[in-house]
Amino acid sequence: AWTRVSRCTSPTASPTTKETTSSKVEEVSVIQFIMQPMARTINDYEKSNVFEPACRDYLTRQLFVKRPQVFNIECEVTNQQLLSNRRVLISWLNTTTLHQPQQSESSLLVNLEVTGVTILSLDNATYDEADFGDTIRDTFEQDSETFIQSIKTESDIAGIDIFEDLE
Repeated sequence: AWTRVSRCTSPTASPTTKETTSSKVEEVSVIQFIMQPMARTINDYEKSNVFEPACRDYLTRQLFVKRPQVFNIECEVTNQQLLSNRRVLISWLNTTTLHQPQQSESSLLVNLEVTGVTILSLDNATYDEADFGDTIRDTFEQDSETFIQSIKTESDIAGIDIFEDLE
């Protein structure tokens, strides 16, 4: 029930070595999620203690094996909107999701800002900001079940049950 990259901002590069063989690039991408079923928005405690850490840990594990590697990943919920049953279907038609929402489910549209640092070298010199957004989107789309499981695990640890029915 997932993602669409809505924007990527321009990265800023800075040299990381005395030689110009590599550079460190901080990148930002904003992803939209449709989470279901969700009966309400997530509060600040749930964002900072469950959702954002689950996102960070999930992306850190998934992107460790990708090239170029992305480090110092941070996730921040920047906006959320509870969608009625009718609006869920309309939103689904305008985003990339893994399955069509059920008519009887309410959902939550979440904007998530993902930042990370990429080390660029001669091997990956053609990597650009669009690649970062594509990489983030593709990671969520290809394995959203693992991300959902990460959310549920963090939720259990924190003693929060709002995420237990996520699909």
